[in-house]
Amino acid sequence: MEPIPAFELGLWNAWVFEVLSITIMVPAYLIDKKALKRFQVVPSSSKTEKTLYFITKNMGIITLLYSIFLPFK
Repeated sequence: MEPIPAFELGLWNAWVFEVLSITIMVPAYLIDKKALKRFQVVPSSSKTEKTLYFITKNMGIITLLYSIFLPFK
């Protein structure tokens, strides 16, 4: 097992799981319009909450990009 796998674009990469999660979330947001608005709201309580919000949001984007290039073994 390699610590850093060889990255390559491919049909059977880990992005398949991202597509699955999106296909589950989209109908839920279409059914409940308020849920989509709650998802887009930035917390306004404290600076720590705002910082953690942006860190987790960016980690989600990084995970999505990483999954595109991560091949299954």
